[in-house]
Amino acid sequence: MLSDDQILIRDTARSFAQERLKPFSAEWDREARFPREAIAEMGALGFMGMLVPEEHGGAAVDHVAYALAIEEVAAGDGAVSTVMSVHNSVGCMPILKFGSEEQKARFLGPLARGEQLGAFCLTEPGQDRMPPPSRPGRGAPAMPGCSRAPSSSSPRGRMPTSPSCSR
Repeated sequence: MLSDDQILIRDTARSFAQERLKPFSAEWDREARFPREAIAEMGALGFMGMLVPEEHGGAAVDHVAYALAIEEVAAGDGAVSTVMSVHNSVGCMPILKFGSEEQKARFLGPLARGEQLGAFCLTEPGQDRMPPPSRPGRGAPAMPGCSRAPSSSSPRGRMPTSPSCSR
């Protein structure tokens, strides 16, 4: 059973996603446009600092409410829910858990309000750049009929979804 707060957060996320994300999602994809305005609105709603304590400017909700909000945002735009998830989890949480008090004071408030956006980068030891998508032997092997490069119909970098490309 969900608490009153969890229901309120879920319903707020649902309304926001259906009104402010879903109607524009395809357009953002077509135009390869990052939805800065929507992300800023999410910050104002508390969605960009959901797990950050109130003393650092966050919403301080529980993990169930956080998961409910991500699920509802994903129903409006999957890419935006990924931004929200990465920002909250690998953007804010390492600073909260391992940052100095100065780092927490400097970064957590602007991150929680959506004024700054957290991100991360993956790499492999000894690699100075990502391997070409079709070059076997480096990185994940290319599958027959499946380009690892983003498809031209998906400019925000989503992988192609052809039937021969199942992961």
